[in-house]
Amino acid sequence: MGGPDLSLARQGVDLCRVYTIETVLAVGGGSTVNVAKAIGAGAVYVGDVWDFFSGRAVPERALPVGVVLTEPASGVESNGRCVLHSGVSGEAAEIHSDLLRPKFALSNPESARSAS
Repeated sequence: MGGPDLSLARQGVDLCRVYTIETVLAVGGGSTVNVAKAIGAGAVYVGDVWDFFSGRAVPERALPVGVVLTEPASGVESNGRCVLHSGVSGEAAEIHSDLLRPKFALSNPESARSAS
């Protein structure tokens, strides 16, 4: 993926709104989890998800996010931190909220061990 991308988060938010999704499941590594967290926050927000990252809004609620790690991550599977890169400028921004902490995270300890 090359980093958690704003355009993917926006697409996910749109899908959640159209199909009335109630839970977001991230299957992948850290970037995938970051995008899932952004989707969770953006799907229940009236404005653009980037508002959170630019400081124009603070998440007041979020869809629950679950995680299945397929490769080791940097702890994003167990905290409320979320990082996104804006598509055009490539600017990275982050938000912190306990609302974004995944409800569960599954990982294979063998894959984490082989990465070290």
